[in-house]
Amino acid sequence: MNHKKTRCRFEDFNRDFNDLYASLKKENYSDGEIRRVFHPLVATTRKSRRLYLLLVVIFLAVAFYSLTFWEAFTWHLSAVFRIALIKLLPYFDWRYLKNERCLVPKFAASHDPSDVTFNCYVCENIKRVDAYDSIDEDVLSQRYLDLDVPIILTKGIEHWIRNPDFLFAKLAAEVDFALSYPCNVATNVCARNVDVATLLKMTESFDSFFVHFRNCEGDAVRTFRKYSYRPDVFPDIYSPTTYNWMLWSKDYNATAFKKIELAEKVALLGQMHGKTRVKLSPRNNCEFACPVLDFVLNVGEYVIFTALWDLHYRPFETGYNVAALMETRS
Repeated sequence: MNHKKTRCRFEDFNRDFNDLYASLKKENYSDGEIRRVFHPLVATTRKSRRLYLLLVVIFLAVAFYSLTFWEAFTWHLSAVFRIALIKLLPYFDWRYLKNERCLVPKFAASHDPSDVTFNCYVCENIKRVDAYDSIDEDVLSQRYLDLDVPIILTKGIEHWIRNPDFLFAKLAAEVDFALSYPCNVATNVCARNVDVATLLKMTESFDSFFVHFRNCEGDAVRTFRKYSYRPDVFPDIYSPTTYNWMLWSKDYNATAFKKIELAEKVALLGQMHGKTRVKLSPRNNCEFACPVLDFVLNVGEYVIFTALWDLHYRPFETGYNVAALMETRS
């Protein structure tokens, strides 16, 4: 006997269910009892719907992944994301995230530099900062850096560019540096966050100005290293430059010293052009035990100091003055 399969239309199926529901109500079934009767069917329907949604998601994911191998698609997708990120800037400044190793914040207790305790005996009797033409690397480590005693050297950065016009022309041609957004910016020429090229361009409208900033983008740090090499005397136990800064002024006559917020254990401040007035202030528990050290850094000289000291500087009041600051850790 042949059995023909008949296709049930939704209208017929829906009518039968409505008739069954009406029949159950006539038999005085409660709504709860009716739900229990239809529960196996409802559960099956939900599972089918979830399976369908899962298959749709998998299909879309595979299709998107396949499209990423198409160069035109990835180029347009990248452009759309870049535009979206730029539009997001007024509401959330995400640029600092580019250099983060992990986007998930650590929940461990953060280290507060103000909690560090120093041995004040190493600095309480310092009368001035020692200055040498050159020094042996071991002596530099054992006599000065290991004891948190600052030192000035007059030879070792002769290869740094001395001409400010030539220096800034070279830096402006370095795209990774010029288009980077610096951190810890302090200046009298701009009150908003701009890239380095825009910041340097703004100085052209001022007869008197000062600018200092920290390069916080990795490519900008690496680019600026080419113009502020580490001196050969610097011990190898210290890592490559972690952060570097630029200090620049022109005919800026101010009485107040400006503080540089350093993050690493050892810092080197080198004078590329002109002069800089420097003040090293003892930190934390040594603030009142050790003297403040004042001196002028002349062109070609550099001072090396450790985290025991806070750095303050005052731009020299005449002419162009350019200095480079590098931070490193052991």
